[in-house]
Amino acid sequence: MATYKNQEKLDEFITIATVNDIYQARIKIDKKNKRGNVLSKWTTLKVAYNGTEKQRAFAVAKAYELRKDLQERADGNLSLTRQSFKKISTELIREWRDSAKFNQALEESGNFNKDDYIKIEHGKRMKDETMSVWSMPTFATYRKGIKEFQTYLDSIGETDIPLRDINDKFFNKFISWRNKTQPRRVKSTLNKYKSALRKVFLIAVDRGELESANQIPIFSYDLATSRASKEGVELTKENIQDALKFTKDRAMKFKDEGHSLWHIYYQYHLYLGMCITSGVRPPATIKNHFQDDHYFELDGVGYLKREGMKGINYNALCIEGFKHYYDEAIKLKKEFDIKSPYTICHLSNGRGTKGLPILDFRRQRQQLLKALELPKMPHYEFRDYYISELLDSGYDTLQISRIAGTSVAMIERIYYRKELKSDIRKKMAKVKIT
Repeated sequence: MATYKNQEKLDEFITIATVNDIYQARIKIDKKNKRGNVLSKWTTLKVAYNGTEKQRAFAVAKAYELRKDLQERADGNLSLTRQSFKKISTELIREWRDSAKFNQALEESGNFNKDDYIKIEHGKRMKDETMSVWSMPTFATYRKGIKEFQTYLDSIGETDIPLRDINDKFFNKFISWRNKTQPRRVKSTLNKYKSALRKVFLIAVDRGELESANQIPIFSYDLATSRASKEGVELTKENIQDALKFTKDRAMKFKDEGHSLWHIYYQYHLYLGMCITSGVRPPATIKNHFQDDHYFELDGVGYLKREGMKGINYNALCIEGFKHYYDEAIKLKKEFDIKSPYTICHLSNGRGTKGLPILDFRRQRQQLLKALELPKMPHYEFRDYYISELLDSGYDTLQISRIAGTSVAMIERIYYRKELKSDIRKKMAKVKIT
């Protein structure tokens, strides 16, 4: 039981005291509960007690501010206890899950009417759309975003922090934390995370937890994307070889053991191989990487048609090894009798014509990093490696810019390896202008 020290009665409604060197206040409200008792509440003021008059003045001002706020909540028939982010978000996830299950049951029973499905607000950047069995992956992403924020609150010991105490400054600390500890997400996923968090705060506005939507924090998830993209990891040739060997050995082991999904692991190996040997930009979806008719050969050299990549059409030079991975992927499709135009695609496994989705490549990447004891390996680093290999092979920057679909300035600014830059500086130091 808490021991209240240094108690001081400010007026008939407010008493301040200290517990564990923190000011607290007992607030009485001009209202009675159903039993006829006067409403009152002990609440932490979050002002440190150090015996100074300045800290006492802060605590007194905070106590009067809380008294006013609680009285307004009581007048509006609201709970005197502020709802936490965890409580509101958990209720929201439960509501989404129950709605999705209800819609799933409707669809399975044949009593299907799209107009009956529950509409929800996706946030500023999302249109209102019907929630149905087909959009459940969207809500799975929403749940991940909310759970990620809950994990952060757990990590700093603020599991039950009132939602009102979460502001822009607080959220920016969360962004810094996720940049260091969480796997990199594509921008479309982060936008869904942002929509999910915003939904929690909009509910808080409806409940009176926040006075208006203007108090909702600015969810700077773009900061998470940009910072992650700048935190490059320079892969060595040994890293590349180890990654390819590990993924292939794992897939072949599963195949020998009769694992029904061995092909999913093998596709990941082939996907890595084609990324490494073609230097493609990793887009939001794997399908955009490789289509069967993208690959062609000219004068014995393999190329990939890259159409509309950042508004630039070009033919990417495929370095040694690409043809092997490409042929293996096509062979795998034929083995499973898949007619998809995409080189990396869903393969049927006896569960309908659509086949099974490719196993989460992000999860496979995490397993790969753990096995090789690497800190991180963003797929964009494969493009950096590809361009660096071309530089080391003697191609000039103008040639590389044409076969990689990027500018000379970008190559000179970003893609030179450190040792290559060092070598250039040494050569420049020997140049004499006469």
